[in-house]
Parts: sequence; structure tokens; C-alpha cells
Amino acid sequence: ASALAANASLLSLLGDFPVMEKYENADTLAERVGKAVAKLSSLQREDGGWSWFEGMNANRYISLCVCECLAQLPSLDEEQADMLRRGMEYLDSVELAEYKHIRKRTKSIVLGNDRMRYLGLVSQVDALGLDGYRPAKAVLDMRKWYVGFLGKEVDRLTIYGMARSACILRDNGEDKAADKLVARLRDYTVARPGQGRFYATDAAYYSWMDYRLPTQMAAMRALMQADKSDPYLNDMLLWIVAQKQVQRWDNPMTAVGVARLLLDIDSG
Repeated sequence: ASALAANASLLSLLGDFPVMEKYENADTLAERVGKAVAKLSSLQREDGGWSWFEGMNANRYISLCVCECLAQLPSLDEEQADMLRRGMEYLDSVELAEYKHIRKRTKSIVLGNDRMRYLGLVSQVDALGLDGYRPAKAVLDMRKWYVGFLGKEVDRLTIYGMARSACILRDNGEDKAADKLVARLRDYTVARPGQGRFYATDAAYYSWMDYRLPTQMAAMRALMQADKSDPYLNDMLLWIVAQKQVQRWDNPMTAVGVARLLLDIDSG
């Protein structure tokens, strides 16, 4: 939020995101961020994860959400970096335990959305060069095994799955495989005057809380990664802004994702 408020070219969009209007002041935002970080730190458990509610066991999904938010911060101070490092170590341990169980049962899998989110987070954290974060060889082998299944059985993937797969494949040097998925993402879109470009298919993930916003954002990231000047991006952004005009976003993760996307598009 503080990065958005500091960006003059994006403040014009605040009329469509009225929640930001009260918090444009950088000092106020810094104070709110400080309180949020302190609260988040106090809720992190000894194993590095976060739970649904204070006092409960750490939860993989909640910990993944928190780490994704931390990894998207414009810059990490020492406390935030330490939280992210410990959170990643927790996620690695949970994933590794499940991976060992999977390998006993089968030789191949179709990766689900949460596991793709984990692999996408790994790419983000690698780009940050997090001090003190040194995944074990077993964790690195697990990730390599997972990546080997991306791009296969594409017809079983949702639009969201295709988009996340394309980004992860490109992060791992598989540009040709990623390009094929991006081409499919472009083919699936439809465009309508005044509404922008979007996905109107059952293959696009939908929920009562997020609508089709996660799918739209994931697809835009895949297109941006392939070509930041892709003409589809402006039309797809128009659709997101139009959704905010007519919908109530009950999931703060959606707002975080859109804010980060706006900043990345502007910087590109």
C-alpha cells in the first residue's frame, strides 16, 4: 500500500480503489505497516508457520499466504526477512513430508494450485536472495521433480494452472514450454467493448470470495513474463478495474495481488 501511495501515476486509480483514499499519507501507511509486521511476528509459531487462529497448530495454507505477501514487499527489513526465511523453512518441511508420501504411492502427479503457488513462491524468494535461507538437497530434489511435471497433461489444467505453470517453467529456463502455455492463455480470452479482455469459460477458476480475479492476475503475470508490451495486458487490466467498480472484494489477498500487479505493470 505504501508503495502504491508513493507512485503518482497510479494514484489516479484510487477512485476505483476507495479503501486507499484514507491512507494516502506515507507516514500513516508506515505506521500501519509497522503495527501489522509486529502483529504478524508475534503470531509466527516456533516451527516458522502461522495458524488460522492464535494458539492453533501452524497451517500450510495460511503460512503460504503470509509468505506470498512478505515476498511481494518492495523491500524487506531484517525482521521481515527473518519471518520469510522461517516461513519458507516451515513450508519446505511440510512439502517434503508430503512429497515423500507421494513418491511411495505414485511415479507421476498433476500438480494442484497450492503446490504451484509454492513453486511460484520459491522463484520469488530465490530472486530476493534471502540471507540465511539454504534449502536442503532433498528439498531441491523435490522441487526439481515437481517442475518436471509442469506442462504435461495440459488439458487437465485450469486457466490458473496454465498461467502458474508458464511462469514456473520460464523461471526454470523452460521458455519453449512456457511459450506454448502463454499462447493457450491468449487463445482462451474474450474481449468486449468497455469491459476489457477476460476469461468466460468454466476452465477459469471461480469462487464466491475471489470471483475470477486470481485467474486473471495469474494469466497477466504469465503474459508479462513473456512480453511486457503484450497489447492484451491493458485490456485485461481494464477488466480488473471494472470488477472493482461493481464487486466487493472480501479477500484481502485479492487486494494485495492487484496492488502488486499494478506496481509491476507500471514499473514495466
